[in-house]
Amino acid sequence: MNITPLASESLGVRSMCTFIETRDVSMLIDPGASLGLRFGLIPHPEEYRRRLELREKINRYAERAEVVAVTHYHYDHYTPAFTEHVLVGSTVEDAEKTCRGKVMFVKDFKSRINLSQRRRGWLANRVFSKLAQKVETADGREFRFGGTKVMFSPPVPHGEEENMLGWVLMVGVRDGESSFLFASDVQGPMSPETLKEIQRFRPDTLFIGGPPLYLKDFRVDPRLIEKAKGNLMKLGREISTMVVDHHLLRDKDWMEYLKPVVESSTGRVCTMAEYAGIPNTPLEYRRVELYRDHPPSKEFLAWSSQPEEKRRVEPPPV
Repeated sequence: MNITPLASESLGVRSMCTFIETRDVSMLIDPGASLGLRFGLIPHPEEYRRRLELREKINRYAERAEVVAVTHYHYDHYTPAFTEHVLVGSTVEDAEKTCRGKVMFVKDFKSRINLSQRRRGWLANRVFSKLAQKVETADGREFRFGGTKVMFSPPVPHGEEENMLGWVLMVGVRDGESSFLFASDVQGPMSPETLKEIQRFRPDTLFIGGPPLYLKDFRVDPRLIEKAKGNLMKLGREISTMVVDHHLLRDKDWMEYLKPVVESSTGRVCTMAEYAGIPNTPLEYRRVELYRDHPPSKEFLAWSSQPEEKRRVEPPPV
């Protein structure tokens, strides 16, 4: 089984896009890459350049993928079929590249879903159904490709139990002796039931989204952030390779937060960039520094001063 990280916060964008290849099937998981507003600033040109670079990479791997999985309908986890250049980084053409001719396994947009994702899911599935070879609601189901099993968890909380962000699917892959679990937005996990689901699967390699440290004391109870750390420490003592990324790396203190997890683990703990053998380059929490040390061009400043409606449809000059 070959596991290739394609985009994530440790690589410079909001994403956890991953490509999996076994002897029997190739699968692209969560093909999205977006940016966010922080510190009262739109993304720096370097962030836009990185998003463009990683979008092109996702598109290249999409050509190789037979199967595409969408775990939930946040824009950093799939590519919507509209043009938006400020944050989402989507075009109709990019959306088509991620689903045309594919077998698609997607989160049910009618069940265990919050209102905003229900609408996004309905719109996304209209596109999927026109372009994909087949679209399957994946919640709690298992699919087989030769000797490879692809398993989807029942919907688990996007972070803590009964939160406003809804639910996500975890994706498991078993190929002979190898097992992999993708758990993007479980945020630690915070939920004890999600922890049990991960432990029941017993993956050799786990890709997991860490907690949103940058929202501590603001939108997330600090006790939940600590609970997530305790659960990561438990998993680190049980799993050979644990890759922690996503929300956690939007905060400058992410390494300090992970330090006790690394020290107590019996296996390897790393980011998606480190798993890929390249340096960590998180950019979002460095935005003020980037604007200070690398001032944008006059062309970029002119683009950024336009009304949002124009910026949405006109790519930034980077």
